[in-house]
Amino acid sequence: MKDGLNARRDALSKLRYPKPKEGINAGLLLDRYVEAFKDEHVAEKKLYEFLVNSYSAPDCYNLALRRHYNSLKNDTDIVIIESKSRAAVGLGADSVLENSITLNRTYGAPMIPGSALKGLASHFCKTYYGGWQARGEGQDAINVCTDLEPDDNRSAFLPSPESWHEAKHKSGPDRETAEKEIKKYENMGFVDSDGYTYYDNLFGRQDAAGCIVFHDAWWIPTDKSPFLPDVMTVHHQDYYQADAIKGNVPPPPADYDSPNPIPFITLGNDVCFVVALEGAPGWRSWAKDILCMALVKEGVGAKTAIGYGRMRELPKDEWKNNDEIRRILTSDPAQKAKSDKLAQEAQAFEKELSNAEVYEAILNMTAPDRVEFRSVLSSRLLKKKSVLKRISKRYKDCISNLKQWSKLDS
Repeated sequence: MKDGLNARRDALSKLRYPKPKEGINAGLLLDRYVEAFKDEHVAEKKLYEFLVNSYSAPDCYNLALRRHYNSLKNDTDIVIIESKSRAAVGLGADSVLENSITLNRTYGAPMIPGSALKGLASHFCKTYYGGWQARGEGQDAINVCTDLEPDDNRSAFLPSPESWHEAKHKSGPDRETAEKEIKKYENMGFVDSDGYTYYDNLFGRQDAAGCIVFHDAWWIPTDKSPFLPDVMTVHHQDYYQADAIKGNVPPPPADYDSPNPIPFITLGNDVCFVVALEGAPGWRSWAKDILCMALVKEGVGAKTAIGYGRMRELPKDEWKNNDEIRRILTSDPAQKAKSDKLAQEAQAFEKELSNAEVYEAILNMTAPDRVEFRSVLSSRLLKKKSVLKRISKRYKDCISNLKQWSKLDS
């Protein structure tokens, strides 16, 4: 490693990365276990290389994802989306590294915040449906429904004027004018009796909540790592970093400036997420259509102008027939048969090994498809005091781990 600042405490200096496919919290790894800073990104690249080649979600993540999926209410539409390009979600968030990525806080797995999905759908709705545009040179802005002609159908897909709702709490000519405007647009079918447009009702505004809840999108794990390394290269660093406010005159950019490559981590292609939209049926359907079109045309996250963040909706019959997705999200009869088989394997396995060897064996089973096996075997061992007594002398954390594993399939 090149010269740099040590980023770990001495007690953690010899800490190794987990074994490949061992299951790890990627967020914890990125925030706490970078080896060094100011070493020309050597330690950072090493960390990214591990995530790309060896990352797998913790064993408990599949169970948490299944619990989340099964907890969704009846008034919820489920959409499975798949990335068709790189995605950089949360690139500018606070991080100990120069760039960041949004991960589930508890499990360290990739996720797309519901706020990002809602913001994308909101922007797409008012831009593509409502014709929204900021004020530019030689043209008027289109920010609210009254900026269009009164008979323009796009008015329903823009926010209503703030002045309408402020006037409700006043008396006098302002209120009368607002009520007349609201009544006019209501008769044309663009707003409701309270003066809220379709856009307002779907996405909400400062004084009123929207009728649809955009849940966080959970990653669907596969055998392939969801991460890909990437790099951005700043060619004129001195020019961009000069502070003109403080009187520093930036040097002009030139061809002889030294480029500064900055590595960062992104999500790759064919990464799938579970998206849930909760609310009234008609509004859900509309929100789903807007979101899916926005993901295709606009993309989610950073760097969408150069093609990042594009995703597509997987047709329902396609993901319902996908064995890998169905195995993770649902507990079907085939899954129950597999659990019964694992119980039989656990019983036979227990007879073959000595007490200490049993514990060592389940300790080393870390692949996601062995979670149920460990939990079944742990439950059996917890019922035998003689087993616990002998093993606990050798392993201090044995009892707590067995109790934890015995609950994994509950």
